[in-house]
Amino acid sequence: NEHVDKIIDMRRYLVLTEGRLDPDAQRAMTNIERQGNPWGLNRKEREDWRTLREDVSVPTGKELQKADEEFEYLFWVGSMGSYDNRSQKIALSFAKLMNEAGVKFAILGNKEKNSGDTPRRLGNEFVFQELAMKNIE
Repeated sequence: NEHVDKIIDMRRYLVLTEGRLDPDAQRAMTNIERQGNPWGLNRKEREDWRTLREDVSVPTGKELQKADEEFEYLFWVGSMGSYDNRSQKIALSFAKLMNEAGVKFAILGNKEKNSGDTPRRLGNEFVFQELAMKNIE
């Protein structure tokens, strides 16, 4: 396990200190910082997937708060579930199961940012920490 920590530390050094990063990885990092997803898709369309099926209710926390309703669980959709067609079907199926089970849940919707996993794996701990804090807020 120690070797994994050393590799991560080396990666952080290369990215944060020397600024060395593969051009494709840099593009993904820039897209995450600007639009909140690695593909650079419009951040305002992050929650659009939830309206693809009329028989499934996928409320945002903001909507429930306005209606003075509470929820038990926050469903973290992630970038794939928000933008990728196949993953959207999975997210909708999960939401349908939650509906059928009577579980009160919500999503962050357009307020959700990237999880920060990609920047962290690429060695950019700073962007990871920044995204984590924004998502917690």
